[in-house]
Amino acid sequence: MDGSRLLAADLGWLSDDQWICLSEHKVKPKLYVAIGISGQIQYIACIRDAKFIVGINKDPNVPMVNNSDYYVFGDF
Repeated sequence: MDGSRLLAADLGWLSDDQWICLSEHKVKPKLYVAIGISGQIQYIACIRDAKFIVGINKDPNVPMVNNSDYYVFGDF
């Protein structure tokens, strides 16, 4: 499991080596599901090699919308 700064730093759920991008940790899964991730350019650079990217967010204006193969507008 990898996570964003919110999960890793603010909530303390993950160790520093599990941060995506902030630890320069790039991922290349067949399916990447981004729940509540805005999708800033630094983050997208670290997940862009995923075969399929699914974004879930209630904000239709976040960058993840344009960087996902599939996008679900809703509150997880």
